[in-house]
Amino acid sequence: MFAQSRDLIDTEGAPFDDSSGQRGCDDELNRWSLRIVSGIATNSALEQIFEGRAKRLHETEVCGVEVGRILRREVNELPIEISANFGLLYHESDFEPSGVFQYNLYFKAEWTAFPWDDFLRTKIGLGEGLSYVNEITYSEEVRRMGKGSKKLLNYLDFSLSLNVADLGHLLMADRLFGNDLQALDDTWFVANISHRSGGYGLFGHSRGDDGNYYPAAGGDNVITFGITHRF
Repeated sequence: MFAQSRDLIDTEGAPFDDSSGQRGCDDELNRWSLRIVSGIATNSALEQIFEGRAKRLHETEVCGVEVGRILRREVNELPIEISANFGLLYHESDFEPSGVFQYNLYFKAEWTAFPWDDFLRTKIGLGEGLSYVNEITYSEEVRRMGKGSKKLLNYLDFSLSLNVADLGHLLMADRLFGNDLQALDDTWFVANISHRSGGYGLFGHSRGDDGNYYPAAGGDNVITFGITHRF
């Protein structure tokens, strides 16, 4: 009921496929994705980030890459796309000259149908999985306020994706690039929040600086922006 029929035809004559949010997308094509990101670490809580009150830790920088595989394009006829993803984030700060690697393995569900998709294809996603760091990051130490943390924690991923080709049309970039924008039809601009969490003590306790043990609760929060391409 969500996948409304359209008469939109692209320049190669392929019909718009609402179930995947892509034009002329065969079910066996464009199942893989590659994302490159860059961003910041913050000592703000999730609710502060969603309210637009995030505070950057100026000593930190984050960059990374992620590979994903689409498992389902819809769930029970709803426009929910399911994917499996593996990501690598690299944290660097004045307090971590050698850097810290963060590995994320998670499943993501993305809602892919919105009323304005004729003009700007949009996806909102929520991911759930596991996150492992080779060392506790400086930003996570700040967030934990001396209560320690765990290398292996729960992982949450929040994302907003906007189609780059549609953005180009809205910004009238096609006047400069013409049909070259069609090459970006499977490319998305992504704003992302990565959250490491102990699940209110689900992952056990960590030893604090004072020698006491505390539930491994709130963890690292990272805000990134990047580009995802499907192939």
